[in-house]
Amino acid sequence: MPDTEITKSVNVVVDKVDTNTYGDLLFTDKEGNKYKISQKRAHFFEGIIVPDVAVKLNYAVYMKKEYIYNAIQIKDQLPPPVAPKVTPAQQKIVDEAVAEVKPSNIDEREMRIIREVAAKCVSWLVAAGKVELGDIARWFRSFEKYIIEGTKK
Repeated sequence: MPDTEITKSVNVVVDKVDTNTYGDLLFTDKEGNKYKISQKRAHFFEGIIVPDVAVKLNYAVYMKKEYIYNAIQIKDQLPPPVAPKVTPAQQKIVDEAVAEVKPSNIDEREMRIIREVAAKCVSWLVAAGKVELGDIARWFRSFEKYIIEGTKK
């Protein structure tokens, strides 16, 4: 019997894993792409395809149909994460929230760093859809307060 020929390889980060009523392994990656492994082969992938883990999917062809032949957990082969994009409207709201008065025990340089970190944290949440535009100022103040409390210790 000849060795199976790998036709392509794809690196993905698994987001969600589930099984359907037939026992097929269904999973999606962080980009929203969906994958399916038939119930006949699903047991080969237990413990490998798990949420928040990077895997290399190797594909092969059987009877003119492409399928996932195997999966290997990887760590160093993924590109660095892409920074979320913040719209000008979102940035304006963050900038207005940054204009708040600073505590007296922190110098201007430290306060600028604290505000930059808090603004970056809020912008990530907004870009990920976790924070509504109307809540940006509240979240910014919460991050800023949390960071300031941490610097006092």
